[in-house]
Amino acid sequence: MNDLLKLALHAHGGLNHWSLYTKVYALIHVDGILFTAKGQTGVINEGQVELELREQHGRYIGFDRQPGLDAWFEPDRITFINKGEVIEALSNPRASFRDHIFETPWTKLQLTYFGICSLWAYLTMPFHCTLSGFRTREIEPWHEAGETWRRLHVTYPDRLAYHTREQIYFFDEKGMVKRLDYQIDINEKVTAAHYVFDYQHFQGIRLPTRHLIYPRDEQGHYIREPLVLRYDLREIRFT
Repeated sequence: MNDLLKLALHAHGGLNHWSLYTKVYALIHVDGILFTAKGQTGVINEGQVELELREQHGRYIGFDRQPGLDAWFEPDRITFINKGEVIEALSNPRASFRDHIFETPWTKLQLTYFGICSLWAYLTMPFHCTLSGFRTREIEPWHEAGETWRRLHVTYPDRLAYHTREQIYFFDEKGMVKRLDYQIDINEKVTAAHYVFDYQHFQGIRLPTRHLIYPRDEQGHYIREPLVLRYDLREIRFT
């Protein structure tokens, strides 16, 4: 494990605290142009999620504000279950996005794939970088807003769902995440500069509760308009 990842893990609460838990729950609020472009305005702009920490499994509880309807996520299958009965499913969901452009509509199953894939990464960072198959290395620093941020190049294992397999995490001098850079492969390879704010403590773990995701230009700088997505996370709880 490299020194930057060690610093980041300690800053976010440490592996000793992280090892105490197996799941995380959160209330979410999401808005931005992406879901509108996909014809899914309002479907998951408010909701509750349950995610496993060491396997990429999770669900929206009461999906689309429908009590009893849960949207279950695994990297290779999305399932809608209503009061114990499977009502719809999508196997190999990533393949269903082939040839999509930004304006291509999504189904609710596709929306679930993108949404839970995203939230799992946001609610487990940087600890998921210690899971089997992840590779990390420190690269050259980045200067922004009068600060110098150290950068960690992260490669996801093939078995997981991800925006893109290789991503870059930016950390301040204390080891707190400031920004993530990636591209959204399933959506015409849109590039993103993803900023995080409003850190809070949750049972010994520190996590950001506000995420703002912008387009990124060829020089790596964020583009202020439009705001692609905003996530606000509340009532985060580990079990």
